[in-house]
Amino acid sequence: MKKTIRGVLIIGGMHVIMFTALLLLPRILDVQKYKPIIEKRGSEILGRPMTIGGKLSLSLFPWVGATFSDIRIENPAGFAEKDFAAIKAVEIKIKVLPLVFGKLHIARLTLQEPRVALEQNKNGQWNWEGLLNPPKATSATPSSHQKKMPGQGIIEKVSIRNAMISELIVSDGSARWADQVSGGQARLTDLTIKIQDISMDEPVGLLLSARVDGGPVSLRGTVGPMGKDPDKDDIPLDLFLDAGEQPVARLRGRVAQPLERMAYDLELEMSPLAPRQLAAYLGLADLPLFGNKEALTRLAVKGNLKGDRQSLSITDGTLELDDSKLTFSFNLGDFSKLNLMFQARLNKIDLDRYLPPAKSSPPAAPEKKNQPPSGPGVKFDLSPLRQLTLDGDILVDQVSLGNARIEAIQLKVSGNKGLFLYYFLASKAAQGEMSAKGTIDLKSEHPQVDLKLAARGVRVGALLRDAAEKPTEKPVPQTDSKAGDGIDFSLSGKVIIQESGPRYDLALDLSPFSFRELITAWGRPQLNPADPQTLTYLGLRAGLKGDCRQVVITDGALDLDETKMKLTGKVEDFSRPKITFDLSLDRINLDRYLTPRDKSKSAPAGETIATLPATQNKRDYTSVKAMTLNGAFRLGQLTVGHARIQDARIKVSSQDGVFLLDFMSAKLYQGETSGKMTVDLRPEYPRTSLELRAKGVQVGPLIRDVLAKDELEGTAQTRMSLRSDGHEPVMMKKTINGQGEIQLSKGAIKGINMPRLLKNIQSLGAASGDRGSSDRTEFNSLRSVFTITNGMINTSDTKMESSEMSVTVTGKADLVNETLDFRADPKLVLPAGLAENLPFGGSVVPVKIGGKFSSPTFTPILDGFIKKKIEEGISNLIKQRLNNQEKSDPKGDTPPVNDVVKGLIKGFLGR
Repeated sequence: MKKTIRGVLIIGGMHVIMFTALLLLPRILDVQKYKPIIEKRGSEILGRPMTIGGKLSLSLFPWVGATFSDIRIENPAGFAEKDFAAIKAVEIKIKVLPLVFGKLHIARLTLQEPRVALEQNKNGQWNWEGLLNPPKATSATPSSHQKKMPGQGIIEKVSIRNAMISELIVSDGSARWADQVSGGQARLTDLTIKIQDISMDEPVGLLLSARVDGGPVSLRGTVGPMGKDPDKDDIPLDLFLDAGEQPVARLRGRVAQPLERMAYDLELEMSPLAPRQLAAYLGLADLPLFGNKEALTRLAVKGNLKGDRQSLSITDGTLELDDSKLTFSFNLGDFSKLNLMFQARLNKIDLDRYLPPAKSSPPAAPEKKNQPPSGPGVKFDLSPLRQLTLDGDILVDQVSLGNARIEAIQLKVSGNKGLFLYYFLASKAAQGEMSAKGTIDLKSEHPQVDLKLAARGVRVGALLRDAAEKPTEKPVPQTDSKAGDGIDFSLSGKVIIQESGPRYDLALDLSPFSFRELITAWGRPQLNPADPQTLTYLGLRAGLKGDCRQVVITDGALDLDETKMKLTGKVEDFSRPKITFDLSLDRINLDRYLTPRDKSKSAPAGETIATLPATQNKRDYTSVKAMTLNGAFRLGQLTVGHARIQDARIKVSSQDGVFLLDFMSAKLYQGETSGKMTVDLRPEYPRTSLELRAKGVQVGPLIRDVLAKDELEGTAQTRMSLRSDGHEPVMMKKTINGQGEIQLSKGAIKGINMPRLLKNIQSLGAASGDRGSSDRTEFNSLRSVFTITNGMINTSDTKMESSEMSVTVTGKADLVNETLDFRADPKLVLPAGLAENLPFGGSVVPVKIGGKFSSPTFTPILDGFIKKKIEEGISNLIKQRLNNQEKSDPKGDTPPVNDVVKGLIKGFLGR
């Protein structure tokens, strides 16, 4: 009995001693000495420097436990963040007995507020590369006299491969992903992880929840069993990704050697989901892609992924987006050599559903002057592409864009060592065919693209009609014209990609086609030029050189109906265009392309143009004022307003809103003309100034061609200087001011027979305003000096002279209402002594010229003229009779006054 009691007391005492030792040992033992050992071992396992900033705390009852704080794992050099990971606190509880045998059995591991930064630097390297891949141990061995800390041997025997965790808890974690190459970023917050009963022999359950950019997501499933040696055995996994309560994707398969090769053979299946709803759940519903409510309502992905850290292949891949289905396969044989092969086929896609909705143009930014030149563009590292070996095919059955449809599309790309061949074919593009082929050369510093684009039989009109926002509902009339069957064109040359943008040298060849039929097929309003045979033949050829700052046109040739045009030009600085050009035409009749005037819309009878509304709406000429022009026109033959002009030379220039047209020379109806016109856009309304000179012009043919009238003949010399304000025709007429002079020599006024008119006047007959077609009044010279004030022509110095008479004209003409109000005072040119025998001494009754420009009237002014001439005649006759009486009666006997008056009346009446 005593022995039993003694044994119990001994055992109890030992337990008391051990219990006391477990309580007192952590207080006695300086655990801070083990921080360097733990940091070293952790750094060796992770392959990165690991530090423990806070103090260690140790407990031995009821578990061997330790608490660490402020743990940091450093990033390699070259990354923005200093730390790859940081943990506020780690609490670990370890079973004691396995440590004796070099095994780490963690009963519980808790990580508080871990933060992880996943980052790709500018060189394309990720900061997790090399993690858990420690450098190989050197042959150096620690010196025999180096003193080991108590328990150091156990710590050094611990290996991650022998670790076991019964329970892992992560709380309040966060992670940030950043790509310095693409600029992409994402953030994960509120990370919670819970893993229980982790075993190498059984599947381990996993539950992870977090918020990605504000939206909650979760990952659940199983991983394992890990096997006896995870680095050699395959590890099965079956994981589910959920967004809130909505399943997103499932990933199942096997992973081999996760720490060495990271080989995998997985099946990815994304459950059908509505990206629109998922985006709203993640707070991304305001993205432009979500403007169309019919788009992004269904997304499903499936495929088999196989590879490792050096290669990746995807087989049996399918992607379904709404009603589009893409099947594909992909093989990247070696990441280091970039050997890529792929095949893909898309059944159909409507791109309009995924484009942002059109928005109204923002208000124009205020004009900025003296802006500094833009800096250099972005420079891309093409070295990975120069190592790429590529061979791929893409087939697309149907693509819709802007309501236009293109079918049977094939794209093939192949090449290596920086030189690639590409081929594109669209067999059905607006009932025609489009193709492109060439090379992409990435070997030089600046990539170069050789391009050859061709189209055959493409119905551009139908394509534009289908691409219209609101297609016309009117049926498109069919045509038998070969020019309307389709358009053929080619674009070939080189495009060089530079940091500041592409530079190109291209040749464009557009085969002749009917522009009229293109407009008809387009569904636009029918053209109504004066000549229905115009716009049926249009062809274009030109060389195009330039970059983002300028474009140069060389060897331009345009064929329009019977007109042939040649053009060279240059446009610089598209924000404030500076345009230079040289244009020459052999001949063109502009009247054929103008819309005929609708005579039914003329002013009603009795209503003048001046009484019609003539308010001017202000127009914005900001973009036009920013333009700088410097060009030249050469016209072999120009017909405009039925007037024919030949060999015209015109220079055009502009700067700061002032445009100058210099008509250097032109031949006009056997004469020559020149002048200048200036249009100033700086005032509130445009101000136009015109100076015109002409000599030797035959006015007869000119008037017949322009006005379709035959009223005047002669050789003209003119000079005039005019100016007006506004852009509406009526306002320009109202504000026209200036002066001028017109001289005609050796001509005739048709429709007026002055001798007959004089005969009627001499016999005191009434002068008729009617003009006969055979009537004609010839003159030696006709000179008119005039001024124009606010649309009113005034003249007091207009005179016509012939061998028989002279006519002085005074009065005015209203350009706005097109009315005449002139007075013509004719006078006969007679031999000496003949005028004394004619009534009124050879003077003729004045004529009033009135009416419209198109139908002038001529009316004699009798009342004032007759009264004046009677008074003058009576006075002259009295003097004559008195003189005659004195001669016949020297004695001076004067007859009675009554007798004198009676004689005057008889003489005046010719009796």
